[in-house]
Formats: sequence, structure tokens, C-alpha cells
Amino acid sequence: MASLCSFRIDSLREIKALNVQQSGSAGRDESSQAMVFDWSQGELAEGLRCYQSQQFWHAHEHWESVWLRLQGDEKTFLQALIQTTAALHHVQRKNYLGAALLMRGALRRLDPLPEEFGGIAVDALRRHLRSWIEELDQGEIRAELAFPVIR
Repeated sequence: MASLCSFRIDSLREIKALNVQQSGSAGRDESSQAMVFDWSQGELAEGLRCYQSQQFWHAHEHWESVWLRLQGDEKTFLQALIQTTAALHHVQRKNYLGAALLMRGALRRLDPLPEEFGGIAVDALRRHLRSWIEELDQGEIRAELAFPVIR
């Protein structure tokens, strides 16, 4: 049975066409100089699909291919999401110390950002990560503790 989340980059052309959609002919929104994240297609969408199906390592790989092309707050933001996926991969492998360290790193990157960034509810993600860190610090994970939601 094939995985819903397959990581592939077929060519340099595909890397250049990654779905960090940019407005304006120069690729930047001239009024805000911010990238516009399109979570409906391409590597960002594939990563989100993988994340939602708890295939965290694959989500990490998809998002990393986008992260390599970013700068500034956008790069920091996506790095936090990548660290979150890596942390949850560690949770699945019962490496709770590594998971807590990665979640703390993700929080450090998310803390300066507004409540919503790049189309994602950052404030909710921060709250979920803090709950997870508390659990990990206690050394036990409650079965009912849901993975952080990225929306």
C-alpha cells in the first residue's frame, strides 16, 4: 500500500517552483515585503497532509525543501514548524528528551511572531507545544493528549 505522503523532488525546476506563492512580478508583496504561504498546493500542502496523517518525518522533508528558499521571519516560522514535526517524530519513537528540546526550540522561534502567521494559528500552536513540553518534562504522556494542531 502506497503512502499518502511521498517525498520527492524530481528536478531543480521543481525546487524553484515550490509553492511559496509570491505576489507581484518581483516575487514580493511590495507593501509588506512578506511571502504569502499557499497551503493548498505543492510542498507546503504535501507537508501539511503528512502532518495531519501523523507522518511527521515526511512533513519535515516537504517543508524543509521550502525552508531552504526563505529568509527572515518566514524562514524562522517554517523552521519552527519543521522542529515541531521533528519533535513529534521523536515522540513516536519514544525519545522524549529529544522531543522536548526540539519543541523548546520551536517555541523560541514562534514566540516573537503574531497570533497568526503564514496562514497558521501560531498562538494555538504555542499553547499546544507548551502542554506537550509539560507532559514530556513529567516523563509520561497521557494517551488522550492530542498532537498539536497546525491550522
